[in-house]
Amino acid sequence: MAENPGEPAPRGGETPETPRGFGRRHLQVLLLFLAIAMAYGIRINLSVALVSMTNEKRHDAYQVYDWAQSTRGTVLSSFFWGYSVMQVPGSMLVQRYGPRRFLLASIAGCSVLAILTPYAVSLGGVAVLITIRVAQGLLSGLVFPSSHNMLGRWTPPLERPRFTSMVYGGMSMGTVAAMAGAGLLCSSQLGWPSAFYVPGVMGLLWCILWFFLSADTPRQCKGITPEELAYIERSLGTSAISSKCVAKVPWKAILTSPPALSLLAVHCGQNFGHWMLLTEMPNFMKTELHFDIKKDGLFSALPYISLWLATFVVGWTAQRVNESGLLSLTASRKVFNSLAHWGSGLALLLLALTNPGPYGAVAMLTVAVTLESCIFAGFYVSHMDLSPNFGGALMGLSNGCGSVMGILAPLVVGVILGEKSEEEIVETWSRVFILTASTYFAGNLVYVLLCKAEVQPWNEPADKGQHEGKGEEGEDLQGATLPVDERDARPKKRWSWLCGR
Repeated sequence: MAENPGEPAPRGGETPETPRGFGRRHLQVLLLFLAIAMAYGIRINLSVALVSMTNEKRHDAYQVYDWAQSTRGTVLSSFFWGYSVMQVPGSMLVQRYGPRRFLLASIAGCSVLAILTPYAVSLGGVAVLITIRVAQGLLSGLVFPSSHNMLGRWTPPLERPRFTSMVYGGMSMGTVAAMAGAGLLCSSQLGWPSAFYVPGVMGLLWCILWFFLSADTPRQCKGITPEELAYIERSLGTSAISSKCVAKVPWKAILTSPPALSLLAVHCGQNFGHWMLLTEMPNFMKTELHFDIKKDGLFSALPYISLWLATFVVGWTAQRVNESGLLSLTASRKVFNSLAHWGSGLALLLLALTNPGPYGAVAMLTVAVTLESCIFAGFYVSHMDLSPNFGGALMGLSNGCGSVMGILAPLVVGVILGEKSEEEIVETWSRVFILTASTYFAGNLVYVLLCKAEVQPWNEPADKGQHEGKGEEGEDLQGATLPVDERDARPKKRWSWLCGR
């Protein structure tokens, strides 16, 4: 490995030596993991807190709100009104100006709004709560584009699968913390407002760490060693992207490509099921299983602990299957995704059609949620299979469409549940689970029939000399490293004081 960290990355097949010890790239991955966990904690805490906020049998000094089931469904879905709108614009902003400041703004804004929620709701009621959730959704729409972009800039290709699974393990960890933590806080003397205060304060503490320890690119990071900088830049130089030029996204070709359209369908099915379970599980455990708020939070968190652990098992298993050649790559993607969606759908059907009792219901919900881990070896990687050059844009499109399901799921559940008696509630929840299973089955069927693990013709730009622009510190929109002299020659931007340390 060259001792000069400013030496341009090689374009051949050389594999640089990995520096030993805990490096700055590991620190960025840890901070990103915490960012995802913070974002999910702030996003999900309302699902548990809302049960306490509307519980008339609660005996404490905190205000109770008499909101109908349909109103609660609207509140839970309102986050996605902003979130779905921001997906594609957020990706474009992050690619153009760099991820660091946008991730900071996202977590800081969501944290402040979380802290203000109890007071604001006491003044303005449900309308103010919905407004806050829409604003948090808009800000949270920057989290995933920023995280993807940071991973592309900081993680060498050989380390990327491991680092990516670690970062997005924050989704499950944040969910577990929100479900269990919010339940414990709501049942404590601090009451339901503390379920907003605590994650808000923790998010602001993360922002302080991020401001001082993060950087948009390795070259901007003052604390990185010359050896680690050279290793990252050389590794990115050998990244297998078919074209380093950044052309206009071929939207027309994408929207007329059956494999690409299958990703929209399967992402919609995934998000309907995922967000129905995530937002409505506390409500189900209260209304049908009759758990108290503390037990409700703990049991709601259990499936996501299992999901987090299963993610590592699935990643290892999929790698072994793919390396062995036991299945073609296309078959492997479809098998794992079918385990996720058809397996989860079957578990929900059994829950709907049988009477397993409270703990049996928790077990079936745990199986349904745990099997979701298989999507990380299924359709979640199909975007890059179809188009290494435009996989990010394709992910933004499918995630934007899927986010609409996050709006619909709580609304649909609110309409189905309505104002039912205790005798009617069991049959009503069965309808909810049957509908959710149907979305899993339908979305995956489209994916199995149409998707491939093959690079599509529209991956290659029609005019490779047609550039859209570069990221602000010499990164193209795919995260490839430019020669050093081009990086250093670029003028500093107006926001350079906030771009990295």
